[in-house]
Amino acid sequence: MSSLFTAFLLSAGIMSNAAAVSEPVPATINDQMQIVLPADQPLAAVYAFSIADLKFTEAAQAEQFFSMFTENVVVYVVDFESRTVQVYLQDIMTPAWDITAWNDYFAARSMKMKVVYDAL
Repeated sequence: MSSLFTAFLLSAGIMSNAAAVSEPVPATINDQMQIVLPADQPLAAVYAFSIADLKFTEAAQAEQFFSMFTENVVVYVVDFESRTVQVYLQDIMTPAWDITAWNDYFAARSMKMKVVYDAL
C-alpha cells in the first residue's frame, strides 16, 4: 500500500511540474462572450484570455460567472489579479475534438454566456 501511495505522489508531482512549465496558449473572448482558440496553432490543453475589458469589478463576480460555465469538457480558472482566465480543455471526447470543434463549442455556448453576462 505504501509503494502505491508513493507512486501516486511521484506521478502527481511529475504532472504538476509539467503543468507548471507549460504556458497557456493565448486565446480571445469577444464582445459576444465567444471564446476563440487560435486556429493557426496546434491544439493545446490550456489556453488563457484577458478579461481586462469586461465589467467584472471583483474576483468573486468573475469566479461565479465562469464557474457557471464549467462543464465536463472545459474548466475555467480565474486569476483576477492579472485579469485573465485559463481554460482547461478536458480530453474526453471520442473522437477527439480539433480546434474547429472546440471553436464551434465555444460559439454555441456564447449566447448563454452573453445573456448571463449582460444581466450582471
